[in-house]
Amino acid sequence: MLVSYSKIGDVQLRLGQTTEALVAYQQANDIFKQLAAVAPPTNTEAQRDVSVSYNKIGDVQLRLGQTTEALTAYQQSLEIRKLLLAKYPTDPKVQRDVSVSYSKIGDVQLRLGQTTDALAAYQQSLEIRKRLAVAALPTDTEAQRDVSVSYERIGDVQLHLGQTTEALATYQQSLEISKRLAVNLTNTQAQRDVMVSYYKLAEVHLTRNELPKALAGYQEALAITKKLLRDKGNQTLKEDLAELQSKIDEIKRRLKK
Repeated sequence: MLVSYSKIGDVQLRLGQTTEALVAYQQANDIFKQLAAVAPPTNTEAQRDVSVSYNKIGDVQLRLGQTTEALTAYQQSLEIRKLLLAKYPTDPKVQRDVSVSYSKIGDVQLRLGQTTDALAAYQQSLEIRKRLAVAALPTDTEAQRDVSVSYERIGDVQLHLGQTTEALATYQQSLEISKRLAVNLTNTQAQRDVMVSYYKLAEVHLTRNELPKALAGYQEALAITKKLLRDKGNQTLKEDLAELQSKIDEIKRRLKK
């Protein structure tokens, strides 16, 4: 029954039935907690199931605009995962779970305007992910991408705080990782990650009124978007293309003045 509630919530969420999905996830969470309470201390999956259900609740609450409630749910998930990490400090799965929780908490804190707290959460996530990436196999692209995503989020906060020099350096670190992953031309996610990094670098240059550098970044992003659109067209890429072209046209007009 508990798996059914969770799966029902997944389906309802895909159908856009967010309120119903929240109810289903909360019912699953109640059962997961009851099972974890009577499970042996060595049953890490029972504890992890509770933490995952809190994350799912937080995800739906965030969609519904319930940011404070989402933050509480993510923090409850993190507390469970930190307890598991204390018991199994070398377990990569447990470590990654903690990094995900810190990242989700940072996302909500950023929405709430708690930028300093968000930066701290993202940095904690990054430190864990860097350790995992060092220990991972070279073929573990997920571990490498996790680091890139963390750098990107930290750059977002730095830019929000007006720390443009720091944001440039951080986005550049994210870009370098994405470019290494994008050597595999079949990895379309990595290709899009490179595009996003160029876009974010261009945004910083635009903020600093460095128009030629901003133009170059947007043009790099545009070229990648055009290629992705040829290989795998979708509405998101079309919207990316339109936005990039608009940015480029605007900068060209400003440079002519």
